[in-house]
Amino acid sequence: MENEMGQTNGGGDLFSLMMGVLKDGVIDIDGLVFDEKLPPENLFPLQAVEFSRLVGLLRPEESEEVIVSACQKLISIFHQRPEQKIVFITQHGLLPLMELLEVPKTCVIFSVLQLINQIVKDNTDFQENACLVGLIPVVMSFAGPDRPREVRMEAAYFLQQLCQSSSLTLQMFIACRGIPILGHGSPSYRWHVAGL
Repeated sequence: MENEMGQTNGGGDLFSLMMGVLKDGVIDIDGLVFDEKLPPENLFPLQAVEFSRLVGLLRPEESEEVIVSACQKLISIFHQRPEQKIVFITQHGLLPLMELLEVPKTCVIFSVLQLINQIVKDNTDFQENACLVGLIPVVMSFAGPDRPREVRMEAAYFLQQLCQSSSLTLQMFIACRGIPILGHGSPSYRWHVAGL
């Protein structure tokens, strides 16, 4: 099919292309290379479809491997396309992540905390949104000494961002009884959380 400029788009009608990819389940965001012949203007809609598919996999009933893989791929997308974070936040994406933090599997909790940290990294508005949906007490529960080190460090990174980004997020952290959590762990762990 030709566009107004008389050039073929290399893949036919974009809608048909996307529907064919969805039916075949061949979208692979790893490396972000779908087809060398696919023009750049057709690549973003395919990435948007993959983004929606990955977000749809963030459910507690999915397998551990599926959840961890979806989290890692979303982290990669957010790293490469930070503007996608606003789409995730505005579509209430933090609520399913809170549900996933109830899954009693360390790999899932670790991956979800990494994803949360990637989303709220260096963005006070996203951090405030995370606080308002009740994420502080949930994440604080992973900062205790009874949790695996990698999980505690991800929780500490989240709490550190809250303490350092704005007075409002710091106040919310304190209001959620966050001060005692700073006393857990080793001196280096307390330093990491408090940023002293």
